Amino acid sequence: MTTTTKPEQTRDLPNRALRNLVIRALLLEGSRAEKLAKLFDLDISTIRKYGHASAEIETRQKFDLPVPESAHQRIDRANNERMIREAAMLWRSTRLSQKKIAEKVGCSVNTLRAGGAFDEIEF
Repeated sequence: MTTTTKPEQTRDLPNRALRNLVIRALLLEGSRAEKLAKLFDLDISTIRKYGHASAEIETRQKFDLPVPESAHQRIDRANNERMIREAAMLWRSTRLSQKKIAEKVGCSVNTLRAGGAFDEIEF
């Protein structure tokens, strides 16, 4: 069996991606996975996989659509900002090394550097 790329096969990708987004929307509305599996002639586990948030993000990124920000991302960003502020205060007020400050704050040195915690060099 040989695999060839025909124009009909390449046209199916956007249709498949659209189908996945429709399945996700139906799941979010409260439709049961078993019902959708029969409707779309797919396995129940496949339907549940399409309902996962990461599947929507991957599909949106493929077609340059805006990706909604999740609550976890907002919480992580707020925690990083808090740790960067605390590290900047420690960097200005103590003689600790960057590594010691990162350990004390509970964040990596690279994240603190990227956030600008160690930008101030004159004390």
